[in-house]
Amino acid sequence: MVKGAGGEYYKNLTPEIAELIGIILGDGCISPSGHNEVAITGDLEEEQEYYNNHVVPLFNRTIAIPLLRKEIKPRAYPSVGVYGIYVFNKKLIKYLTVTMKLNIKGSVNEIPMEIMKIQKPEIWKALLRGLFDTDGSVYFDKIRGINKRPKIKFSTASRNLLKQVIDLGNRLGFHFYVNKPYKGKRDKNYNYAIELQRKTEIQRWFREIGFNNSKHRTKYLFWKLFGFYIPRSTIKQRKELINSILLRNLRPQGL
Repeated sequence: MVKGAGGEYYKNLTPEIAELIGIILGDGCISPSGHNEVAITGDLEEEQEYYNNHVVPLFNRTIAIPLLRKEIKPRAYPSVGVYGIYVFNKKLIKYLTVTMKLNIKGSVNEIPMEIMKIQKPEIWKALLRGLFDTDGSVYFDKIRGINKRPKIKFSTASRNLLKQVIDLGNRLGFHFYVNKPYKGKRDKNYNYAIELQRKTEIQRWFREIGFNNSKHRTKYLFWKLFGFYIPRSTIKQRKELINSILLRNLRPQGL
């Protein structure tokens, strides 16, 4: 899908494109002036798997190959602590800003209205998945000193984007707790955040929307298997412990 613009472009929007839009809104940066730079990057240590196995193949499949006739390779950028892709291409800038109408400007970041008008739950879910994979988090409150109460959080510098995410979640029957906006000493803008706190809704979120980012998915699976979570554990540590339990359960009795 590389033709049309605005409303025409979104008439045949697929869940794949909707999820990619969520990813770009969360982890993307579009700089039309100067070097015509498009960047989509995540955490250097914890999100390489997500970028290698999902984000970059999705970007190549839906945009890079049809539009630019080439594949983009992800790489590490240790100097800025990120992993992902940087593309310097005027044609890509025009495609994202004019055809797709993406506005990536921090505090005014928002979902194109053409998407908000679409009445298809599968589109809402895919878009939310992309947003929560990138700007969301899974964490666990303490109960009697143990981190065992799961919550899903989404935070952004854009008040408009937050309102849109709440709207999409409400359409799907999810109820968010809205945190008080805060501004750190080094922050230019206020940070707006919402949380999913009801256990039944968190379980439904993982069933119906889910996460493609294994950084989040392994936290929830770890909690499901062990009944608690280990703060500051790495994705590698969680996967090793999860796999040890799964392999033990597969081992025949008596061995």
